[in-house]
Amino acid sequence: MTAPTQPKSQLKLPEPHHYGNEPIEFSFRVGNLFILDFTPKMFTKNEFDVTYFHQCLDTYLSVLKKKLSANSEDWMGLILCNVNKDLVADEYPPDDENDPEPKNVLTLQKFQPVKREMYMDIAKIRNGDIDHFKQLCSDDYSISEAFLHATRTYNRVKKIMASRKVYFLTCEDNPEPSEPQELHSIRINAKGFKDLAIRLHVIGLGDQWNYDLFFKEIEEISENLAARQFRRVDLNELEDNITHKSFVAANLRLRIQSLKIKVTIQAFSRPPRPMTKITASKATNEPLDKYTWWTFDDMFDDEENDGEEVRFAQNPYEIKRAQNYGGRKILFTPEEVRGLRHVHEQGIDFLGFKPMPDRGPMEQISNPYFLGCHSQASKGQIEFFAVLLSKMIEKKLMAVCCITTRKLAPPRLAYLIPYVEYGGFYLFRIPFKHEARDIDEVTDKYFFDDENPAPINEEKLGLMKNLVKKLSVKYDVTMFQNPKSQRQQIVLENLALDLPPQELPADTTVPSMEDITDRLSQGNLYDRLQNVICTNVPLAPSAKVIRADDEYVKEVLEAGDFARLTNDKLKAVLRALNLSIQGKKQDFVNRLEEYKATNL
Repeated sequence: MTAPTQPKSQLKLPEPHHYGNEPIEFSFRVGNLFILDFTPKMFTKNEFDVTYFHQCLDTYLSVLKKKLSANSEDWMGLILCNVNKDLVADEYPPDDENDPEPKNVLTLQKFQPVKREMYMDIAKIRNGDIDHFKQLCSDDYSISEAFLHATRTYNRVKKIMASRKVYFLTCEDNPEPSEPQELHSIRINAKGFKDLAIRLHVIGLGDQWNYDLFFKEIEEISENLAARQFRRVDLNELEDNITHKSFVAANLRLRIQSLKIKVTIQAFSRPPRPMTKITASKATNEPLDKYTWWTFDDMFDDEENDGEEVRFAQNPYEIKRAQNYGGRKILFTPEEVRGLRHVHEQGIDFLGFKPMPDRGPMEQISNPYFLGCHSQASKGQIEFFAVLLSKMIEKKLMAVCCITTRKLAPPRLAYLIPYVEYGGFYLFRIPFKHEARDIDEVTDKYFFDDENPAPINEEKLGLMKNLVKKLSVKYDVTMFQNPKSQRQQIVLENLALDLPPQELPADTTVPSMEDITDRLSQGNLYDRLQNVICTNVPLAPSAKVIRADDEYVKEVLEAGDFARLTNDKLKAVLRALNLSIQGKKQDFVNRLEEYKATNL
């Protein structure tokens, strides 16, 4: 049997049958509702001379732009609290006439599916007069009313959402309202998020913002697991936290003999997916569906089709997988193949402990995951998990476990390395012997001992240490963007928002030669390296680049016989005329002939 890619003959496939109603296309959507605490501190400038209000709008616009370019069906909205609405009563009408807004709460953008007009409206506010919004700040605290309005906003939407989140951005770490009852109302309305399965995230603005004063209690009341973590998400990380949110790989049970603990395995981030090509009709430009099928090798003549060759599709359930064992070919059905993999119960089983190495596992064959306690774990399970984490850190141990993420997934061996900052464990998969490379043959000559001492030169060693120190950079994954994905993202954003073409950003993965030259010039390090290390290394002669002056270019254009010139000379002339030097020789000749016809 074969799987042809582009069969020219006709394929007979059964017509699809719909039992009952026509199929309905289900979609995936999430809700993100932003609430800004509109206090005078919102208009103070940070170290980059940008107000916190503008920072919040920039983050909102960036998230909205990413969702529009991804053509997602997510919902977004923007609400201001502590606002004097009397000044803008006509400019911003109520979101819903049947459900009026509270007194000091203003809906700056209605909670709705993302669309291009939403981006344009907020961009207009971002570039507008800031003094107009400064006048809207009020001394009457209305955080509790904003929380209540957020729950009612979600309750009005009769759509199923995978997650519903409220992001409260504030500069006040310890609110002091004029009415003491307001703090109690905030606690009561925060509990409403738990009843409606809404996640509340409080984002503090400013370096001096203290999470433990008041809002830690509010997040704990709303049953947000992030309140138990040690590290907070700031405004600069909020965009990546929403657009590339870490996803839950599995919810499992951690088994230590007869004890079972509910745990969650998460990835640290969701990498951006590059654009995928789709097959479209050249005539109508409509997307086409692609199918894969198995067919018989032999052709059959169908009398009804006048002798035309017809391929008959093979039933996928009749296909069997063959494997040679002892010289015999044994056949397995798909069900049998899947059954062979299920040899362990789904979950994580502790096998033992090992001393923690000074460095992390070097035999990484896949990205690490994070294992933390589940949000629905009991109080006793959470306490035992915390004690296990602290004891392993105290004794410098890591655990070896067997993990089965799904019922039909094969079991894997993994290390659990404690990490106190996030309150959980790093999960590194242990590779099998055939998955790890053996580089002993390559590195055999670099192993030194007493009989074979290393040829160390103290002067060279000092220079190399200085070189490493000079060229070292602090690695941060956010500093280096995938150039291909970045270019595709800009093109998508321009198409989604109908914007003019933008200049492509610089490739951050390529080292800056100016920065390297500047660092090596300090202390005359480059010349010392050349004199000490590279004295016996023959330098390859640099390629000579032909330069064409104005007189030579004029002579070439007047002669007109471009085909007799070499590629290097043609490129020199094109470079002098600021023309492209990409392509073959005939392309160079055509460009020069076109230039001569239009300019001479």
